[in-house]
Amino acid sequence: RDEYGDPVVVDNQFVVDPTHPDGKAFIRELYTRLYRAGFRLFKVDFVSNLTHVDRFYDTTMGHYQVIRELFRIIRECVT
Repeated sequence: RDEYGDPVVVDNQFVVDPTHPDGKAFIRELYTRLYRAGFRLFKVDFVSNLTHVDRFYDTTMGHYQVIRELFRIIRECVT
């Protein structure tokens, strides 16, 4: 969410903040459920939208650290 509490939207798509506890939980639940359903190949699109976000929940992380965190969470769920 932005500083006003509104969802962050980039190119008409909502952005999930992988540094926020709710964002982490959403990503974990999604990829864990897909992995348990039998999916083994994951194509993750629109990651560059994270580079257009002004601020993240964890203010100490830069854009590329946040992308790295996103993939760390995904790898944790599918390996």
